Amino acid sequence: MQGKVNKEVVPLFISYTDQTFEIYQYQFNDQNQYNSIELVKCGSYVLANSITGHVSSSLSHFGSTEFLKTVPPLLQANDIRKVIDTIFAISVGFDSKLEIAECNGFDERQSNYYANAARYLGFLVLENGRFKLTEEGVNYIYSQKNERDLMMVRAMMCSPTINSILKSVLENGETPDTESITISILLNRPELGNETAERRSHTIRN
Repeated sequence: MQGKVNKEVVPLFISYTDQTFEIYQYQFNDQNQYNSIELVKCGSYVLANSITGHVSSSLSHFGSTEFLKTVPPLLQANDIRKVIDTIFAISVGFDSKLEIAECNGFDERQSNYYANAARYLGFLVLENGRFKLTEEGVNYIYSQKNERDLMMVRAMMCSPTINSILKSVLENGETPDTESITISILLNRPELGNETAERRSHTIRN
């Protein structure tokens, strides 16, 4: 390609989820070797206002005992963006595990992880093998971007482990390492055991 055009070719990978563009710029150190690719820089561009201040000012409400009516299990979905994409896919009729998998480009087991994550967070229900939006899920779909972000954070903070970790992130400005998260999981869910807690720590950190 480089020998056929007069301008520099810049390899970019662009993804879009929930009004957020993520752009990755790459370069090839050896034009003849595909495996010589390396990331140059990346950035996220959100088409809405930031919610960080709102989250910080509302932590006491998110962590209140009044809000923690139910405690969801620890999730197995590693990418919250795919959870969001799954909610939107179900809203337009892709409501079975197979359809969710085909819509999002992953296998049925993964579709189960992400759909169940959305279900545990209160946005979906499972009826006769089909996922449907709850009232909260409908509100989520029709809300503005910054409102959806707050709804997602609020739902995630029903988990005592995520609740304590997010507070730590906002207070200290950095994400705890997996060992610290594993300890936090075991404090809240000692029945899981070290191996399971360590696996779930990677999910929570992501």
